[in-house]
Amino acid sequence: MRRVNGKVTDKRGELHYVIKGYWDEKMECCEVLGGSEKDLKTGPAKVVWQAVPSRPGSEYIYGFSEFTCALNEPESGVCPTDSRLRPDQRIMENGDFDSANIEKVRLEEKQRAKRRKREAAAARAAEAAAQGKHEEAKKLEEESSYSAFWFHKQFDPCTNTMAYKYKGGYWEAKSKGSFPAVPDIF
Repeated sequence: MRRVNGKVTDKRGELHYVIKGYWDEKMECCEVLGGSEKDLKTGPAKVVWQAVPSRPGSEYIYGFSEFTCALNEPESGVCPTDSRLRPDQRIMENGDFDSANIEKVRLEEKQRAKRRKREAAAARAAEAAAQGKHEEAKKLEEESSYSAFWFHKQFDPCTNTMAYKYKGGYWEAKSKGSFPAVPDIF
């Protein structure tokens, strides 16, 4: 299950390179020189990626690499909804597990309360629509809907599924250091 194999083709589907390796060790790339799909003749393999050896003591930190540990480091100027700003996470990382759990429960209840508010607005919208109060129903429907802030849902023809696509705005807001329309989630 660790083995990875891939092909690099041009837009006509002509094979130019093969990629092989293990997702947790290294990946190699070989230029295709000729042959058939079952009997390819390739040039020498070139290592294009290699895992960094684990640092001493990594077995005590879930086997995380230095890079993995750095992913959660605080960074200035990020969006207020950035998961690195979760207060329960920060409290836990500081070793106060009881307080972190209390904060986690508070955050979860805040999320549930917002969901209940949306669900109640949806029920009132349906009731208003049934009574012919279309403007009120429309307003309540907008209040009850949820949409991702930086993404929109669209059909992906490659996977034949619905997927989220970045709609823009984050990097512009980050460069200005201003996220005025972002919801308060913490």
